[in-house]
Amino acid sequence: MAKNYIVEMADHPKAILEALDQMREDVRRYDRSQRIIRRIPAIVIVLAILALVAGFFLDALTGPWPYVLGGVIFLSFFLFGASQARPKNVQSHFEAAYQLLHTLRDDTGRRGRVVGTLDLTGARQKGKLARTARSGGGKNKQYYRDPWFRVKIKLADGNLLRLTLEDKVKVKSGSEVGSQSLAKTKLVANPQVYQTDNLVAAGTTEQGAIASAFAIAKDTGDVQTVLSRLKMDYGRLKPLGPNPVSGQPT
Repeated sequence: MAKNYIVEMADHPKAILEALDQMREDVRRYDRSQRIIRRIPAIVIVLAILALVAGFFLDALTGPWPYVLGGVIFLSFFLFGASQARPKNVQSHFEAAYQLLHTLRDDTGRRGRVVGTLDLTGARQKGKLARTARSGGGKNKQYYRDPWFRVKIKLADGNLLRLTLEDKVKVKSGSEVGSQSLAKTKLVANPQVYQTDNLVAAGTTEQGAIASAFAIAKDTGDVQTVLSRLKMDYGRLKPLGPNPVSGQPT
């Protein structure tokens, strides 16, 4: 996939959104082309099988044609397996990242920056292979971990937000047999604005932080679930003074 499908971010969210607007149509065209590529081998397999069946009943399969059609079917199965490794959900992941940045854009303040990566290259990459194993029947299994959206955002109230959206994919004998989508959030409170002695990130000894990891709807980014969890985490913060500073995700 082209390099511009890995977007490195280090700017104000409004500037990042402008750049994403410019590549949106390109992403849509690419996503459509990937869906077509993944369907072609299946269509060829069906047509070749129908030709074999029709030729058998019509007694029209003579000469090399049975072997040709058999070869076409075999090759199509091979191409079908290879096509499943191509990136999926390119457009849905792009739109989820865009919506999250768009929602948080006014919570960063004038000088706020978003630092991170939007990776639309798909899960089945060598660099994303987490582990391998063998099934009871001796078949190879691969487990991929794809953190496709990772950002760090300094909010207007001085809090630091880290957000990761990732897909976990299980592949057996070249075919995807399972997947799961997760979101991870970490909100580090500004000690000059919020009480921090009552906050400890789960699984760590870090004081003044709220960390969450939760499942989201597969392959979509599930923006509303992520934003609801962020709002819930903000609800746990207790301001030091009577007038809290704006910056809470809306």
